[in-house]
Amino acid sequence: MRSLVGLGLFTIGACVAPSVQLVEPVDQADVGEASAPVEIRTDEPCVPLDGNPATCCPSRLGLDPEFVRDRCGWSEYVGERSEISCVHGFRDRLGEPVELRVTPIVGLTLARALELHATSFDDLDPLDLERWSLAADGEIVTTTQAGRVWAFIPGWPAPRRVTWLTRDCPDERMLEVLGRMSEAPIDPAGTIALPQFEIDTSVAPLAMTGLLVGRPLATADLSGLRLPDDAPEFANAVLDRVAANDLAGFVDLLAPDARWGLPDRRQLGGRPIAPRPSFIALGQAAARMANAGVQCPEPDRRLRAALCRGELSQWCFWVSDDGLDILALSLRSIAGQPRLEYLGVFPQRPTAWTEVVGEPPAPPMTPRVPVTCGDPHHDDPVRCPEPIEIPADVLEQSQPNQRPASTIR
Repeated sequence: MRSLVGLGLFTIGACVAPSVQLVEPVDQADVGEASAPVEIRTDEPCVPLDGNPATCCPSRLGLDPEFVRDRCGWSEYVGERSEISCVHGFRDRLGEPVELRVTPIVGLTLARALELHATSFDDLDPLDLERWSLAADGEIVTTTQAGRVWAFIPGWPAPRRVTWLTRDCPDERMLEVLGRMSEAPIDPAGTIALPQFEIDTSVAPLAMTGLLVGRPLATADLSGLRLPDDAPEFANAVLDRVAANDLAGFVDLLAPDARWGLPDRRQLGGRPIAPRPSFIALGQAAARMANAGVQCPEPDRRLRAALCRGELSQWCFWVSDDGLDILALSLRSIAGQPRLEYLGVFPQRPTAWTEVVGEPPAPPMTPRVPVTCGDPHHDDPVRCPEPIEIPADVLEQSQPNQRPASTIR
């Protein structure tokens, strides 16, 4: 199965490109995961899948490729390549290529990683989580959809997600592989997020072009803004901070656990936000994009109160004319105020669309309304195919209580 990475109908381009320019000099302490890819290897030497050692993964994340080959009955280990995940290539007994993908989930607990993963299946059947018990204490949580399995491995500071096709290796054999991973010694390089963003730390002025044209030089007070109505205004205020070179103001708009990564609702490549590098990457992305308006899809009116309370997030985005470049913001209400919880950005403009193998489907553009089949207020023919007869007295009582969505805060 191959899935196009995208924001709704939009597809993100190739994995991060060479570099972005800095707005101003950077102290090394502020860079975080900023300058060049960190080439750390503390386990076995890399066998590059494409012959280029520069594409090796920072860590094998506890995977023993030869053990995988043996347990799954494959004939050969071909090598590895770093993408959004660490791709390990094999050949089966017939010589056909087989891939196993391992992803470090940096900066999230296992519970939060599973919660985020589950949102990808909101448009499908209810997600069925299976728990595979390990010989030692602990368990591996798996999900399966369209012949692909995603398994979440505990035991390290950063949870690891392994994905493969069910046809390639029996579950009982793969459980042995995952059990071996759970017992592997912790590798410090396993906390490096993929893909690694390359950021040029040379000095260069920010080009006041694209989305930055006409931005105010002073940043406004946003204390009166509320989600979901004020999402476009808040999203534009984030860019106002960049245009005004107001890093402190940008930091003030971040949620406590803000993250950044590729511009996709699955939060591909997500990692804890590094304020200055993300500020720089955001400025460069905004400057190269045509000056179009922000799009914040309107949620179902039944979700407005949950958005205002911060129980759900709301997406806003800008898209280039050719659809390749995307700038995405996930907003959440924190203590009644909108905050940026996820920044999705390409460090450099993509030149083509790309396919990303092994990722779950993209979550819905806006949160789905919870449905209780049989409730006369939840008439959903897709998720509740049986027709619902609404009693006349219930219908009459519900009509006077309807209020325009714009009056609900």
